[in-house]
Amino acid sequence: MSAKDLASYCRSKIHPLFHESDVKKIKIMPKYKRSDAVISNTEKTDKKFNFKRPTASIEHGVGTLYVFPGHNYVDHYKKIYEHMGYSVEAEYPDSQDIDSTVSRTMPSDLPEYSDVIVLGYVEPLAGENDWSGNDDIEWKQINIEGSKTTFIGVKYSYWGDIIYHVISYLASRTNRIIYAGKLGSLAEEDVPNMTIATGDSSVVDGETISWNNLFASSPIVVKGAHCSLPSVLDETHAWFDKHKNTIRFVDPEIGWAAKSCRDNDIQFSYLHLVTDNLHGDFLENLTNERDAKVLEKRMQYVGIIKAIIWHAIIQDKTAIYPAILNAQQQRVDRGLMRPLQRD
Repeated sequence: MSAKDLASYCRSKIHPLFHESDVKKIKIMPKYKRSDAVISNTEKTDKKFNFKRPTASIEHGVGTLYVFPGHNYVDHYKKIYEHMGYSVEAEYPDSQDIDSTVSRTMPSDLPEYSDVIVLGYVEPLAGENDWSGNDDIEWKQINIEGSKTTFIGVKYSYWGDIIYHVISYLASRTNRIIYAGKLGSLAEEDVPNMTIATGDSSVVDGETISWNNLFASSPIVVKGAHCSLPSVLDETHAWFDKHKNTIRFVDPEIGWAAKSCRDNDIQFSYLHLVTDNLHGDFLENLTNERDAKVLEKRMQYVGIIKAIIWHAIIQDKTAIYPAILNAQQQRVDRGLMRPLQRD
């Protein structure tokens, strides 16, 4: 990311309450606080999930930012505010804090068992209607050729290590987690919003986690090694130069999700859309990912992701499957159609 794009990205993450004040000192508190604090008017409420962001208050000239408890999430916002020139004091949660906060957000009516639980970009995969749950988390179960598949949408951000605790809570209710979302790529050929990524390993917190990838033989997707970093601001030019030949993908969550699945003895796989390329030679990146044209293109490729997930769940190995998906992607690339949906 260029210096200009990084500044734009960080500026967009500063709470509006602080933009409107002369506050120079910020205290970051690991507390999920949606009342008695100011909710940002820039929250993306046009989304059903992943729109709740840190809240804020100002007292005696000091700003307080309340973030959902998570080491990486605190670290991420600390680096953002420091990059923008604020003096920052941060408090970090312990594991019990994260567990208890995650537990409080869980709906009481979650299905007791699912063959598969899908996390991440679930609304376009499962549809807009007929969701159950509460104000923080909603779920929808679909029977896919006899496989009970529950899509779980979370309205707050389970950034970085937070997803470890979300999956730990869900682990007793399933044998497999599929995580569908977005990530960054270090490979020059991976075009943002036109490349579907998967893999079977991630470096997280100094440890390499490996797993059996459900999508290892899926067509269209590109495969590679992954690394989980606490913050986008850790994706420096020096880090890129050091890892560009050994790491293909990067995001904050995949490694933590895989580690939680391993620790809880359940299976894990991910299927993500590349939405940013660290080479920086593409017009589409983290600064414009909510633009209408970008979202339109992204929805087309989410349709392909949906088809791949459905076929993997039912273990469809018919020879025509790769041909159908390849023909579909060619038409999508030419702007002739949206992907066919498998319902």
